[in-house]
Amino acid sequence: MQTRLDRQCILKVSSPIQTVPLPGGRVAVRAGTGEVSIRGWGQSASILIELLSQIDGRRSLEEIRRNSGLNRPLAELGELLAPLVTEGMLQAVPVPASTQRDSASSPAASSPFPPHQVLVAGEGRLASRIVEALRDSESESIGVSRLERIGSRSSETLVDDIKHADLAIAAMEGESYASFFSLQSACLQAGLGCLFLALDADGLRLGPSVAPGAGPCFSCASATSFSFLGLSRPDLHERLSSMRTLSWEANRSPAWTSSALESALEALVAETRELLADGGRPALLARVLMLTRRARSYPVQRSPQCPLCSHVSARDAAPLSRRLRLLALQESVASCQSGPRRMTASSSREPVRLGILGGGTAGYLAALAVRRKLPHVKVTLIESSRVPVIGVGEATTPILPRFLHIDLGLDPKEFFRIVQPTFKLGIRFRWGSDASDGAFNYPFGGVRVAEALAYQGDIEECSLRSMLMSAGGMPLGLADPDSFFGLDSEVAYHIDNRSFVEYLQGKAESAGVQRIDRLIESAVPSADGRRIAGLIGEDGQRMEFDQYVDCSGFRSVLLEKALGSKFISFGRSLFADCAIAASVPNQGRSLPYTLAEAMDCGWCWNTPQRSEDHRGYVFSSQFCSPQQAEEEMRQRNPAMGDARLIRFRAGRHEHFRKGNVFALGNAYGFVEPLESTALHMLVRQIDLMIADFPWRPGGEETINRRVGQWWDYLKWFLAIHYRFNQRQNTPFWRACRHETDVSDHQELIEALRRRGPLSCDPLMAESFDYPDPLWGPEGIDVILLGQQVETTGASPFLDEASWRSQLDDCRSLLAQAASHRDALEILDRRPDLLDRFRGNLARSRSGYSH
Repeated sequence: MQTRLDRQCILKVSSPIQTVPLPGGRVAVRAGTGEVSIRGWGQSASILIELLSQIDGRRSLEEIRRNSGLNRPLAELGELLAPLVTEGMLQAVPVPASTQRDSASSPAASSPFPPHQVLVAGEGRLASRIVEALRDSESESIGVSRLERIGSRSSETLVDDIKHADLAIAAMEGESYASFFSLQSACLQAGLGCLFLALDADGLRLGPSVAPGAGPCFSCASATSFSFLGLSRPDLHERLSSMRTLSWEANRSPAWTSSALESALEALVAETRELLADGGRPALLARVLMLTRRARSYPVQRSPQCPLCSHVSARDAAPLSRRLRLLALQESVASCQSGPRRMTASSSREPVRLGILGGGTAGYLAALAVRRKLPHVKVTLIESSRVPVIGVGEATTPILPRFLHIDLGLDPKEFFRIVQPTFKLGIRFRWGSDASDGAFNYPFGGVRVAEALAYQGDIEECSLRSMLMSAGGMPLGLADPDSFFGLDSEVAYHIDNRSFVEYLQGKAESAGVQRIDRLIESAVPSADGRRIAGLIGEDGQRMEFDQYVDCSGFRSVLLEKALGSKFISFGRSLFADCAIAASVPNQGRSLPYTLAEAMDCGWCWNTPQRSEDHRGYVFSSQFCSPQQAEEEMRQRNPAMGDARLIRFRAGRHEHFRKGNVFALGNAYGFVEPLESTALHMLVRQIDLMIADFPWRPGGEETINRRVGQWWDYLKWFLAIHYRFNQRQNTPFWRACRHETDVSDHQELIEALRRRGPLSCDPLMAESFDYPDPLWGPEGIDVILLGQQVETTGASPFLDEASWRSQLDDCRSLLAQAASHRDALEILDRRPDLLDRFRGNLARSRSGYSH
């Protein structure tokens, strides 16, 4: 058994000792007839020789380290000498309790050997200032050492160099990101926590504090910061590896001031103390603090596709370091990682009979989700073949592909073969300005509106996806289809509603959903009017279930008609109440975005399919008749086919759940399709419905308020599309500009005008409650700035040279991109690529973001 050295032990040499360096970083130590082979780090021999020369029989290891200038943690020195004590070559004589220095008053002295050891990696000014700040922090329990030349060390050597520390702090300025990634990889391998301070074009970035196996790593944080590039995480990791951080001396930007550095050091010392303290509460386990002219923080999520940390679990990390305090915080970190898309199956196994009234996308997606997540629930779906499917093309958001292929487990190859979807990278608005084309892109994924506005004068090149939209391209390599540089969780589908519903019907039958073709004449409420007691078919037959899901569309048979849930109109903010829908041939020239084009009394959508475009004119019946709307639509689309009139009301019901009924789809609420909201909100509500299982009494008020807030926010977000549209000067649009109610978003609108883009304003980005990340501060920025709402200016995080460099990267990727038509043909020939697409979806956290 190896001896454990105490920091207060006096060390003595038993007999003359000789050290011999051996290959592989080992050292042979000889004394008398004995010999010990010690495996250490790269400079073990020289350090051991220096240690042995200082041992005089009067001083402890702690005093020797302090007086000799050996800049290594006590833990390393102790473990290096321990085998010699075990073999009798050295003696470790305990100091009597009466002579131990400050043993009663010093927490470090009364603690087991050694105290907390912090290893600061880096060679420049930042690392030196960190060492000074930690040593000046008046914390006797923290020992600080330095590690330099990270990039020149092998992976094996680096692990050996750091494994004895309790915490690493990386502050490598002027070095490549590859050095940061190497240190991060070594820390993950050694089970060592690590805190990062990086200086780049964005500013001083502190965090995350990485707990191996528990939270996001530095690579995850970098991918979040550079999401503008639109790359998948492995590709982005590779690209970032060749980039270099800035050095303090070389930087001349006013964003990095001495006060910013002092703020960073103060925050770093505080974070270090919390990380090392028992029961500490670190602030940056799942966040990054950005320090420029002003401080802001943003959340970071651990990516299941991260090339560094995705394979590291807490179970793997725990045995590797007995001093690691961070893993005790695993649960608090994990709670930060639960995305809005998580579906939770209840452990309850109560027998439940569930009746779903209505088919369509709402009914069948709900049925499939319940069978997938709650397999013990018996699901019966009742619909009438005499009630037609609306049958228009539907544009979706990135939430749907993940829901279909991950949450429901539907094979993308089969889905593409049967449904024949096309891709959607965002929405192109032919909207806003009356001075020119007035078009702008609203892409999925991260955007850089402040830089685009400051250096380009508009937001057209705010992201790679926006540039792909303008070029009609897809994030799939044309020459090398195996090069996926962005076909991931930030793409959506255009789908034909009829073929989609037929596909879902077949999958529901295979999943064990019982389908009854019957027209329901009425629903019978309970005596107190709070529940549904049964359904009455046209043949008089009564059907009873324990729980019900109302997917009866605008009729809202159960929620509104039977249970009397009040309908709340959005008419003061959204004036449209009708749509004319038709198909227009496109000769196979489909584009990878939804088009929204302003018309005289509303706007026209285009959801491209493979051989035709599904077009629809959304208008207000107060300003024109259906005949006038169709005539205007045909003037712009001479080849369009037969038209169908769809009437709707914009609004929601007071209840999402009432008694034993949940309402989904149009049975609960509907707003016009300006932002492809229908299926997006449906999926979110299905998630919430399943998470609330087994639907016992109580909690209805909370869940109703939550869903109501989602829809109310959506109303305000859509309203700003209308309030600021200057493209048309017709009575309808004049009314929109003067009468549309945007009162709930007025604070955000004024903040953008006075302070710049909301996504660059930490106060507005953090303090306002955005119920849906798809339509958060970046989304509002794009809609308002795209319509040329004036702002006092932006505060870009990137300087112009860095911005131009990133644009060059995007243009290089754009040159490799396949067209939308070519991408679809490639996937037809190579369906195996769709399995990779599903893999990218599985590795994403939330499935949608803006």
